[in-house]
Amino acid sequence: MRHDVTVTRRTPSQTLLYFVSVLMAVLAGLILALGVILVVMGHASLANQQTRMGGLVACAAALLGVTAWLGMRAARDYSKAGAYRSLCYTVSLLILLVIIAGWSNGKIVIFDPVVLAATVIYVLICSSLADEVEKDYALGVKGELLVLDGTQRRLHFMGMVLLLQGVVALLLSLLAWLLGANGIAPNGAGWVSTPGIIALAITGGLLLGSGLLATFGANHPQHIGPFLVVSTAVLALEVAWTVLQLMRRDITVSELPLTFLAILFTLSCVHLSRQIRDQARKDAEGERDGEIG
Repeated sequence: MRHDVTVTRRTPSQTLLYFVSVLMAVLAGLILALGVILVVMGHASLANQQTRMGGLVACAAALLGVTAWLGMRAARDYSKAGAYRSLCYTVSLLILLVIIAGWSNGKIVIFDPVVLAATVIYVLICSSLADEVEKDYALGVKGELLVLDGTQRRLHFMGMVLLLQGVVALLLSLLAWLLGANGIAPNGAGWVSTPGIIALAITGGLLLGSGLLATFGANHPQHIGPFLVVSTAVLALEVAWTVLQLMRRDITVSELPLTFLAILFTLSCVHLSRQIRDQARKDAEGERDGEIG
């Protein structure tokens, strides 16, 4: 008998809303850090415009943070999706007013990167998800029953860590590409001529894929196999690469803690995946024995 078991229900819309909200929370944290840096630099150089810009960036991060919190709350209980839906539609309306005000002044602001990003996030993604979650609640759609024990919850958390690492890597690769494309970053004219940016983007995509496999396997133990195979292969590659680097003395002492921490993280993923697989097999055998008996 498994202990510390939690039981939750989530519709597909709630599951997608949960992932989007987590990603928005990470984005809010990154933007908040940028805002704080701008404010500190502005105070240090007595640049009032930079300080005001940092304040605006921090306010944008706060809005994203509130949106993420309301989204995660609605993902847990879709009867509380109303507040999330109201916020998304309010922000969408404000974006529309900004676009109209720009047109009235002879400016086409819809192609501004900030306005375009806000339009995609709130109008196309968040508002659509809010409508779907509200529809599920109105129709009384019951989500899939998820029974998670402590091992599954730990792997789910580690899967979310992988997802966040993937998002950060993709955002950094996008930022590096934009800086290089605009001639701001040295030695870069775009992602085509920058192998490092391509490698970072590929790494981000692989981390995202691994995170999705981990969270899906944690929620559905019968499908943990793919992540177990992937994490085992990654662990073997990490160990082989570290041993090779040590033999060639291409790794510094300062790099060792981070390297061993990465190996420990992957080893934990493999261990948790094996535990979930073994428990799923025991549960399946128990069900078969019960049917025979």
